Amino acid sequence: MPWGPYALLVRDAALPSQETSNHDYLDTPEIVEDICQSFEDRFGLDLLRACRAATHLCLVRFVSDIPRPDIVPIALAYARAALRAERLTRWENACYEGAGCPATQDRITRIEFLATDACC
Repeated sequence: MPWGPYALLVRDAALPSQETSNHDYLDTPEIVEDICQSFEDRFGLDLLRACRAATHLCLVRFVSDIPRPDIVPIALAYARAALRAERLTRWENACYEGAGCPATQDRITRIEFLATDACC
């Protein structure tokens, strides 16, 4: 099935993953974690530690032309929470599912590298 890539579309929702009950994608992408865990279960080798040591935390901003009729209510909920300085819930975030089409270089508008201790 042509799933992924996946993303959280609201930056503030990506950073405090423990508050919004999201997977901590800044720690490790979920699919990478699943693959590494399966490999460790089968072969006893910890690929996840090696992966974390070889990669850098970053946020990627990209554009998409996939229609999203749900975005306006989500943006309004986010604006309301931000103006009231309220903690984010799942209602102030949107998830992206790329239907098997990666965010190609021409669609990436910014890559922001984070300090190692920014989210951990």
